[in-house]
Amino acid sequence: MSVFTDRFSSLAAGTVGADAVFRGSRIRVLFIEDDTVIENGIETRKPTVECLASDVPDVTKGMTITVDETEYAITLVEATNTKGIMRLTLSKEITI
Repeated sequence: MSVFTDRFSSLAAGTVGADAVFRGSRIRVLFIEDDTVIENGIETRKPTVECLASDVPDVTKGMTITVDETEYAITLVEATNTKGIMRLTLSKEITI
């Protein structure tokens, strides 16, 4: 088992990661506050989370997620190279 796969096994078990709430359900995520993200061909620094795809069914851009009591808008949804893991790019700017 690779270190990367082991990290997500620990995430699934709830032994690593940050607390988050998505659509009223408490989940565990790997939170990176200042990650390198490429959006529309431009490299920027934004917060991201990686989580189990099963924890965020039907997630779409524009939804919100709360990580460690801070609410973020989801601005980009991507599958990762690891089966069953989603990467969500976030913004503190919530539009209504």
